[in-house]
Amino acid sequence: MILLQNDAQLKILNEEVMSLRERHQKITAQLSNEPDAKTIIRLEDEIRKIGAQVNKWIRELTEISKARTKLEVQFICLRSDIRLSTVNIEMANMDIDRIELNYRQLWNDFLYNNNSNNSEFVSNDNNSN
Repeated sequence: MILLQNDAQLKILNEEVMSLRERHQKITAQLSNEPDAKTIIRLEDEIRKIGAQVNKWIRELTEISKARTKLEVQFICLRSDIRLSTVNIEMANMDIDRIELNYRQLWNDFLYNNNSNNSEFVSNDNNSN
């Protein structure tokens, strides 16, 4: 959403730049001749309007810059969150592996202990008479 808004603002600013260039050419053409008092007053008014427009553009560019900086910070935070999640997943996998290993060892110990305790009573020897 913010990117679309920024792109739209940049498009508008580019159109305004073209308009400003045309106005500059007109002013230059009027100044190339010896202007009368009315022309000078009109040109001064036009210069004030252009100054106001430039100030408006500067504010808009500042807003665009702030929004893009905010997006960059959000992307950095998201990238960091992804890395943290990846590390957490890897640690969870290591924990699962360790739990499985401990379970197998515990089970094997249990079977060994039961087998050695029962070996007196149970014989696996098929040669019993």
